[in-house]
Amino acid sequence: MPSTHDFNTAASVRTVEMDLLGQHASSVETPQGTVTWLAQGLAIEESAIHIMKDKRSLKSTTTDIQKLAVIGRMDRLTSDISKFIDAATTYMGSAIVDHDDTTADEVESEWEEQNNDPHSNLPLPFIHIPALPLPLSLGRRNCNEHGLAALADLELQLCIGQANDALQSICYTLADKVVLFCTKVRPASNQSANTRTWGKVHQADTVLSRHTQIYRKCQKVMVSLEADQVLMERYKPLVDQDLKVTTAISDPNGSIHRMENLTWFWTMDIPRDAQESDWMSEFYRINWLCTKAVQDQWKEEVKFIKSEVWWTINFFTSKSRQWEKLGV
Repeated sequence: MPSTHDFNTAASVRTVEMDLLGQHASSVETPQGTVTWLAQGLAIEESAIHIMKDKRSLKSTTTDIQKLAVIGRMDRLTSDISKFIDAATTYMGSAIVDHDDTTADEVESEWEEQNNDPHSNLPLPFIHIPALPLPLSLGRRNCNEHGLAALADLELQLCIGQANDALQSICYTLADKVVLFCTKVRPASNQSANTRTWGKVHQADTVLSRHTQIYRKCQKVMVSLEADQVLMERYKPLVDQDLKVTTAISDPNGSIHRMENLTWFWTMDIPRDAQESDWMSEFYRINWLCTKAVQDQWKEEVKFIKSEVWWTINFFTSKSRQWEKLGV
């Protein structure tokens, strides 16, 4: 089973897929094409999240071209799901009969909830998205019983890569919100500019919601496939407080907030983030300097406290000598 030690850097899902393809090219534990098939399954689930979000975002003023684009994507998604399910027997064998109906019902309920938009009267077709027959739907115990432990490990590793991509996208989206607040929202001089700016902020929130849902899906996979404790401590559940733009992000130079720490996912893979974004590189540099300054301040205070203790002892020692002389 993979652990966090295999992922010292937060590799993307594409990097993980390429590594697995190289490692399992001649593997006898899984059929040829297993890695690609699993990666397609994860991509289908991610695509479904984006399509359902886009469907819900359509308004009554949406043009026919925009509606047609969404319907076309929904149609292609349905086709991809059918092909994926048809190929499942090749890779999962008879285990597909033990497909976890409870998990399937939960997943389908999530999709149906996204399909049913009570505020939308748009004439778009209802799309039924079943739970894909992945090791996730069987659970670790059933996978082991059917000899699919290697398949479950492959899905877990790909899922870790997908989670890394989602967390990186969350960081970038939060960074975009910071830029919007600093350059657009605060300087807005009239109602019209303020409205347009907040529209962009809401768009960023929509993107953030998508990547958050993808990460939470990945986290559920890790739980279902019984990832080790070290891995679960690294990939923690996301809470709403983690997704807020704090002063530690927007103004790392602020002295009032110098004790405010970054949320855990900001430091998942600093070299990768810094290499791909100049803003992130500068962001990490400033936060490192601020953290270093706090550490130096603590060291200085420790020295002062030790010195103050000796100063106090020496003071009373000196006074005791004076009192002894006065007593004589």
